[in-house]
This record gives sequence, structure tokens and C-alpha cells, in this order.
Amino acid sequence: MMLRDLLTSEARCDGRFATLAVTGISADSRAVKPGFLFVAVPGTKVDGLGFLSQAVAGGAVAVLAECEPPAPLSASETHPTN
Repeated sequence: MMLRDLLTSEARCDGRFATLAVTGISADSRAVKPGFLFVAVPGTKVDGLGFLSQAVAGGAVAVLAECEPPAPLSASETHPTN
């Protein structure tokens, strides 16, 4: 399915990404696989945006959040070393 199929009319989405293919959805960054939409929700202790780098490294192609991330991701954050 396409990203635009998952969003309501109130959602803000850059038109360049509306036809992005999404293969799954997860709010758990550890469960994200290539092609997933990562839903970064605020929790009682930690905001899901704190796990954005992990989700992107897992293959997330898009992020759904209440607000924008505090800072853009760098290339090094998207490819962690072990």
C-alpha cells in the first residue's frame, strides 16, 4: 500500500512521498523491517522519537509522529556500527 492510503486528510505529508510503498507498520522500533512505517508515539516514560535512529536503521521508510524530530538524522545515525 502507499503512504497516502494510511493518512487522513489532516496529516501533513510532502507530496513527493505520497506514493511511497509501505509494507508494514510498527510502533516498536525493534520490530521495524525494511519498508515499514514507524509510528513514533509519546509514551509514559519515553517519546517514540527517541527511537527514530533505530527504526531508520531497521529499514523504516517513513515516520508518523505528532511533531517533527528535534534534529535531522545524519548518515551515521542511519547506519550504526556494531
